[in-house]
Amino acid sequence: MRRITKLFSLILSLILITVSVPMSVYSEEVSQAENSEQITENRFEDVSLETDFGDVQEGLEFVTSMDNINFQEDVYSTTETNTPTSQQITGLPDGIYSFEAAAHSKKFIKTASTSVIEGGTFTLTQYNTSPSIRYTQYANFRVTKISGTNRYIIRLMSNENLTLSFNGTNIITKTIPANDSDVAIQDTFYINYYNGGYTIQPYSSGNYLIPTSDSSGITLGGISNNAIWYPRGYRTYIEDGVYMFANRGNLGLFMDTQYDSYLSGRHAQQYAYSSSPASSFSRGGLFRIKQDGNSGKYIIRLMTNNLLTWGTADDGYVISENISMDESEIGDEQKYYIVYDLSGFMLVPCNNYQKVISATPNSTSSGNEGSPDSYLKIAMRSTATDSARWLMYKYIGSDRCGADII
Repeated sequence: MRRITKLFSLILSLILITVSVPMSVYSEEVSQAENSEQITENRFEDVSLETDFGDVQEGLEFVTSMDNINFQEDVYSTTETNTPTSQQITGLPDGIYSFEAAAHSKKFIKTASTSVIEGGTFTLTQYNTSPSIRYTQYANFRVTKISGTNRYIIRLMSNENLTLSFNGTNIITKTIPANDSDVAIQDTFYINYYNGGYTIQPYSSGNYLIPTSDSSGITLGGISNNAIWYPRGYRTYIEDGVYMFANRGNLGLFMDTQYDSYLSGRHAQQYAYSSSPASSFSRGGLFRIKQDGNSGKYIIRLMTNNLLTWGTADDGYVISENISMDESEIGDEQKYYIVYDLSGFMLVPCNNYQKVISATPNSTSSGNEGSPDSYLKIAMRSTATDSARWLMYKYIGSDRCGADII
């Protein structure tokens, strides 16, 4: 009789646990209009649980394992704060870049000789494919921001002991110390956003880098559209953290996990949130990003389930797929370069640097749940539109940033 009583109590406990698992873990604390999720009655409907109730001890072990799941409900705190919950990555992030002249399409700054020595000069050379994609060493530069300023150190990737410099007549190469902290202030550059691109100004000059009159080289001149350069990222370095992505080609639409799904499948889309995912802490529009060492390769985990990442289906659609919790087991096929390109970030698969994650360009129906036009796809990087460029915002709220793996 006691055994029957215990068995009945166990069954009742399991029923209570099943119905009491906090469903809000997978939903957003926002209004229905803001919610990109199609709420279901039972989130575990496709999970088959088979327990042998003939042995009460096995049932007790199952109950214990359920009790130990940490759903981190505190991340959904509704505490109001006066500080912003996200911060856009602005300015030119540290990275390795090629510089395309805005006034001369496909022409890039390049060292004039493969024998890179102090006092060397530069040309403006045409490349049909960006040097940032092909990684043409002599047309790429390591750009490092000096903290707290808008000044940068620009090193040659063909010889990182050299930088661009101005000798009063020409732009030439100059030897600088290996440590950034030892570089003299006169060997730094101001790099500022200007009219869709960036200007590059030597610290000791009132003028800016511009193409020569025959567009075969570079010189200095006044501010104008000729002074605009497009930075094309080969590698970009960003801080680890939780981020959201706004589509540069469809402003107001964000990268999103459709239905806030915590399961693998075709769930990658862009969605029209009425407020930013960071403001409402909408997990479907937030992603945990961590760099693999200092490689410029990033692991992107979905915040609906940190054991999922973006992958590619055979038909070219972006899908959510399983990813190991052990980072040592994650290969390049599940890592991404996040490169800054023409005022936006591109997500480039590490096992295929010629492709990027893109939304459907100029789609009028993007953001509608279930609409094929809202799904994310893989595009060719060399011909990608602004729909493959994303504005990045880092979540900086302190009350709900601790979402755990579920």
